[in-house]
Amino acid sequence: MKRVVYITILLLLFVPVVNAQQLVFDHTEWFFGTIAEESGVVEHTFTAKNQSSSPALILDVIASCGCMKPEFKRQPVMPGGE
Repeated sequence: MKRVVYITILLLLFVPVVNAQQLVFDHTEWFFGTIAEESGVVEHTFTAKNQSSSPALILDVIASCGCMKPEFKRQPVMPGGE
């Protein structure tokens, strides 16, 4: 049993630490307020900066309402890029 614990600890020490906060957004939500349909289309752009040393890839964007159509670039965000 001790042998398994020691091996597990050694493996954890050698696993590289992954930074979960690769992309830092300027803000994460936006409130449009009340919108009249006849006013036309409204839009807002969310910007994220890759603060890691490796490319980040956005796989999916989900809107909280079915009336919104999120669009995003499907290419990797390079380190330091937006």
